[in-house]
Amino acid sequence: MKRYFLAVLCFLLLILLAGCFQVAPMDMGGVYTYAIEPISTATPDPVYEIVVIEVTPEPTKEPVKTQTPKPTKTKAPEKTAQPTVKPTEEPDDDHGSTVSKTGFSGRLYYDQLSSGEKDLFALLYDRIDDCETKISFKNSVSKDSLERVIFALYTDCPEFIHFSKSYAYRSDPSNNSQIIGVNLSYTMSKSQYDSASKQLESVLESVASAVSGKSEYEKELYCYDYVKSRCTYTTSGDQVNTAYGVLVNGRGLCEGYSKAFVLALRYCGVQSAYIGGEAMPVNGNVSGSHGWTIVRIGGKYYQCDATWDDNADANTVCPYAYFNITDKEMYATRTIGQEYKRFSIPSCTSTKYNYYRRFGNIVHSDSISSDVSGILDKYYSKQPLTIAIKAEDAATYKDLVSDLNHYLNDYRRDHSGTYSKLSMYKLDAVNIIVLAKITY
Repeated sequence: MKRYFLAVLCFLLLILLAGCFQVAPMDMGGVYTYAIEPISTATPDPVYEIVVIEVTPEPTKEPVKTQTPKPTKTKAPEKTAQPTVKPTEEPDDDHGSTVSKTGFSGRLYYDQLSSGEKDLFALLYDRIDDCETKISFKNSVSKDSLERVIFALYTDCPEFIHFSKSYAYRSDPSNNSQIIGVNLSYTMSKSQYDSASKQLESVLESVASAVSGKSEYEKELYCYDYVKSRCTYTTSGDQVNTAYGVLVNGRGLCEGYSKAFVLALRYCGVQSAYIGGEAMPVNGNVSGSHGWTIVRIGGKYYQCDATWDDNADANTVCPYAYFNITDKEMYATRTIGQEYKRFSIPSCTSTKYNYYRRFGNIVHSDSISSDVSGILDKYYSKQPLTIAIKAEDAATYKDLVSDLNHYLNDYRRDHSGTYSKLSMYKLDAVNIIVLAKITY
């Protein structure tokens, strides 16, 4: 009886364990297909650290004026954190059109291909535009060359809104290291692609027409604002990783934002390139796959991230924090993907066309107090709800943050109506503070 009881108990335990674990099937040989989940390109929006400051008046050396100047009413610009102010930098030194909307020259990755690889690029470009799936090569190529060309086509050609990065290649039977053909796949039929391309081109032509005759910087800023104004960030839906999704459907994620920006700039004759990699944690955020852009203005390259400048906080607080910044600032929260490292990525060290430096909202280490005063004075009559201030480097930024109350009180001494309460948003990676929710 005892043995019978133990046998039943063991049987019940086996049933329980079977429900808790799934045992992998034994490998009996043959071919197996696995569904691999794609890596998400969704990156959380940056979280800005917010500090509320009560400005404590300090004794003044002179009597305070009793007459308060009447504020001037101004129309708030769309999606900007502060009123438009005339740039303080010298005139633009751009060099005119550097890339055409249809030519290959001026595309970052294409320009670095060998002569033979450029020939293959041109061949595949035409076949992809025709939605051909099986393509044979007249001359065999190495696997490495094919990978470089496919990468350049996918990354340098945001007009290919139907091109899937997934492909298969065919090897030479007599030499497996040589490739004699490739099989490509698409997300649209030929008729769907042609129709969508016409819609997209119509939008892009209107953008180019709006900035005709403008400088490179003016074109860049217009395209940046245009992309952000047309799109709502999302990780779900069709075409969210393409320029079509952003500029026509109005929905996209980081890859879509960046490729839409690249394509709009190309139609305006401005050279730029898509960069992919990973965004590192910012103020507690998790890391994730991400894409952004580099842009060539005045013969020098700058880093841009339209996605991170279009989140909910950025639209009302600091919509140009990641516009024309340096490598040092961008790579504080980014790493370039390994496949991009097979190419030479231009250095971005110039600060001339940084948005806040160009508009005079910059403080220097040897003149923080006077620089802050000058910025506050510039905006005081307009009484905006937010004012962004950028420090020239990390050390200056640290001093600005720690002694902000002192600098604000320095300003109070010379102004009867002044800033009495505000919130300070900190963007450590780009050395920016934003005075927000200002009480005058």
